[in-house]
Amino acid sequence: MNKDQAEKYRERNLRHKYNILHVLPTLKSKALSGLYYKNFHNSVKRYQITLPEQLMNGKFCSHCGCVYVPNFNSMLQVTTGTEQNGVVELNVERAQAPEKCISVSCLNCKSSTLFDWKSELVEPVVERDVKFAADSAGNRNVSHIVDKAPRAKISSGKDRSKKRKSNSLTNLLSKRNQEKRLEKKRNSSLSLDSFMKS
Repeated sequence: MNKDQAEKYRERNLRHKYNILHVLPTLKSKALSGLYYKNFHNSVKRYQITLPEQLMNGKFCSHCGCVYVPNFNSMLQVTTGTEQNGVVELNVERAQAPEKCISVSCLNCKSSTLFDWKSELVEPVVERDVKFAADSAGNRNVSHIVDKAPRAKISSGKDRSKKRKSNSLTNLLSKRNQEKRLEKKRNSSLSLDSFMKS
């Protein structure tokens, strides 16, 4: 196996294990969930891949390895950070506003995990464009500020398929061969320079 094939195999293998982890909650098999969860993490360690923090800490139960699916195999509850077993203990410093946490209880293994409540909302960045327009009097310029919302490039399925086709190996090779043919045609002209170079 060359390097590209090994990389594709590794990616396909990890993607398959990750997808199976998401299918297993429908089977309600605790043993299989734990087995595939451990297998997935061993593969990640073997290939030395760093996963995002959300995948490592918050998506799977650390005890049984199943994917948290709210109201299917887990229960979500908003609690204060110091609240445990129904008893609320307030910190002296934060008596007015206790820290909120999200408690996720796994229904398969009956374990619960606390996550920090993140209430920050991301504000969209608005660009300002200054346009100068002629006033009705005619000579002086008045600046108008126009707010532009950031636009994400929307690509249609047709554009994506064209890009995939143009980036495929066979198309790249055919383009390369076509360029070589054109170069040969240019070089094969009956000029004195081409004759002298050969």
